[in-house]
Amino acid sequence: MASSFAAEAFHGNRWFLVQDNDPKHRSKLAQQWISEKMPNNVFQWPSQSPDLNPIENLFGWLKNQVVKQHAKSLAELEKCIQTIWDSLTPEFLEHYWKSMKRRCQMVAENDGNKIKY
Repeated sequence: MASSFAAEAFHGNRWFLVQDNDPKHRSKLAQQWISEKMPNNVFQWPSQSPDLNPIENLFGWLKNQVVKQHAKSLAELEKCIQTIWDSLTPEFLEHYWKSMKRRCQMVAENDGNKIKY
């Protein structure tokens, strides 16, 4: 299935694979498959790049909120995370989504390097 997907999806260089530096992506098997199926269609990306991944921005915010709570046990930590997560509204999340266009522009202007946002 993966071979037929690659043949269709990457035909004519219409698609690109964007992957971070997760160990699974650097495995010999993954690298061999990528070099055979799409050698010219891969972009490397810093792992967990908050500049270009809205969920990483959200997780960073969540971590900061959790740290402020000073949980003293695993149960307190789990409850804290769940409470904060449940408090998220669509309007709050929209902030992270809407920031992406400007973030991408800033990264491009910075030759692909990290930005301060």
